[in-house]
Amino acid sequence: MGWTRSRRYANHSNGIKYSKVERADAADLLLKRNASKQRVPEFKSEHNRRHVVRKLTKEVLPVASDNQTNEKAVSASIFREKYLQAYSDAEYQQMCREHKQKFET
Repeated sequence: MGWTRSRRYANHSNGIKYSKVERADAADLLLKRNASKQRVPEFKSEHNRRHVVRKLTKEVLPVASDNQTNEKAVSASIFREKYLQAYSDAEYQQMCREHKQKFET
């Protein structure tokens, strides 16, 4: 696990950030999104429609009350400390520059 995953579990003990329940006003949201067309858009597939509805209607679940002090938060702070330590290392910086020259130019 890394820093960001540890933070996710610190904030949401089961790791799930968004609710899985679709809101009832999904069709209204789609209409507002396509206000100039004044109709619910057509999708190439049911999968595409569900994806757009889910994206528009997902709600962030409440954050755990102990999200700054629980075991995963402590783990995340350790990961972040080590990440910053490695990132500021001169040898690592040199390796990053070499990688960018080799692959990103």
